[in-house]
Amino acid sequence: NDTVVGSYDPNDKRVEPALLSPDDVLAGKRVEYTVRFQNTGTFAAERVLITDTLSPDLQWATMRELASSHVLSWHIRHGVLHMLFEGINLPDSISNEPGSHGFVEFQIAQMPDNQPGTLIDNGALVQMDLGNPVQTNGVFHTIQVQWLGLINGSVEVFSEKMEVTISPNPMSEWAMVEV
Repeated sequence: NDTVVGSYDPNDKRVEPALLSPDDVLAGKRVEYTVRFQNTGTFAAERVLITDTLSPDLQWATMRELASSHVLSWHIRHGVLHMLFEGINLPDSISNEPGSHGFVEFQIAQMPDNQPGTLIDNGALVQMDLGNPVQTNGVFHTIQVQWLGLINGSVEVFSEKMEVTISPNPMSEWAMVEV
């Protein structure tokens, strides 16, 4: 009998901020993504490959690596970001739990013509050695919708979250909107 050894990866992905104003988009404010991974297999991972299909609503050429747990190389081809940790030798969580974790943080700008209400979703695949790629959770960020309202005879722009009541519900020919 032989023991089968290998690496395995639970992972997650985050984005900050989750909501941007149209002014943030025009000013070129970037969003930051973090991909975290861990080797919970039975042997050290020698290679970790993260592939991330980037939205066409992002400016791919503005991608910048911010930080990573280990040395990596990256490139973007046809809108897919490839981040390779070659020779990472990431220990398994049984032999070295604190050392079994890894991450990468990067930032990227959006297209300046993204409209309010645009939802940009994203996820990544993390592959350790020759194992099957493991999908991260999905994340998204949104371009904030601004509301126009009539207050004391003048038009005001609202960007904050607000409670809105619409009645009657369901409606057919008319509705009353209360803010």
